[in-house]
Amino acid sequence: MLGNVPFAELITFTRASSAWRFNASGILVQDGNNVPRFDYDPVALQARGMLVEEGRTNYALWCRDLTNAAWVKTGCTAAKTAVGLDGGSNAATTLTATAANATCLQSITRASAQRITGLYVRRRTGSGVINMTQNGGATWTPVTVTGAFTLVSVAAATAANPSIGLQIVTSGDAIDVDFVSHEEGAFLTSPILTTTAATARSADLGLISDLSDLGFNSSEGTFFVDAEGYEPGAKYSFGVTDGTANNMIGLSRQSGGILQSRVTIGGAVASLGLSTSYAGEQARVGLTYGQGTHTACMNGGAVLSIASGVPVVNQMRVGAVTTTGQINGWLRSIRYYPRKLSNAELQALTT
Repeated sequence: MLGNVPFAELITFTRASSAWRFNASGILVQDGNNVPRFDYDPVALQARGMLVEEGRTNYALWCRDLTNAAWVKTGCTAAKTAVGLDGGSNAATTLTATAANATCLQSITRASAQRITGLYVRRRTGSGVINMTQNGGATWTPVTVTGAFTLVSVAAATAANPSIGLQIVTSGDAIDVDFVSHEEGAFLTSPILTTTAATARSADLGLISDLSDLGFNSSEGTFFVDAEGYEPGAKYSFGVTDGTANNMIGLSRQSGGILQSRVTIGGAVASLGLSTSYAGEQARVGLTYGQGTHTACMNGGAVLSIASGVPVVNQMRVGAVTTTGQINGWLRSIRYYPRKLSNAELQALTT
């Protein structure tokens, strides 16, 4: 909620595709186009918040059905008989090694790019080593496999024409596999379902097009954000802008993991570095504008201050700054106060 107004009454949310999230029972479910995803930790079953991600494409075909001929099996069998992440029967694939160092691989034709491969895996029988690759077995990466579905991945690398898949080292061992992902980027995003062709998930976009709906004060005010990003980079929890990044009040993670509150006027940035190593932890941040300064506080710590004016703005993006720069993470809460809170109030609010 923002300003104690229900989400749907304040924010126009769009995403030009369906997308997946975990529900309160730890089951993977699909939300339709233009439906925000309120995600849960599938193990702890605790609410994470609204999941906001950039657009991505999964190039791994038949990501749940490894019986398909797109997956070349050597020394192993595949049966689509396992209960999947979505709780469905015969939804995921069981791979059983009939020989040592059994493999299940898929070749993908793509130009050179940074790429990463991940999948959910669960041990069915045995205790031997399970390896992953995205270079056809030139390099094998051991992954941790337990009795519950776990997301595992190989490190991102720049290459063309990857060959992705698994190796089961010990004959007789068996694993369940679901939602294989091969994406072009430095990190994995949420699962994207594929069958016969690569499938794209569109970016999540939240917009308040009229700041009067927020009770916005053009002279001074305070924003509070409770958020968690799952990867460092130039990503935004929110941005109050004129439709560009040249005039803005916002909270961002910059390259290298620096968490910054920012006031930008005509492209000139007044920023406060709140954390030099932010990478995945929860951040409760309060930031103010007006009265000649921009102040900010993270998790009840010291209040930082820098001289700043107030930009001319007319809209607010939630989970981004324009139509790009999505947080790639979760928003738990955003609040707005049409006055500049004191330092003591900021510390209390963010503790």
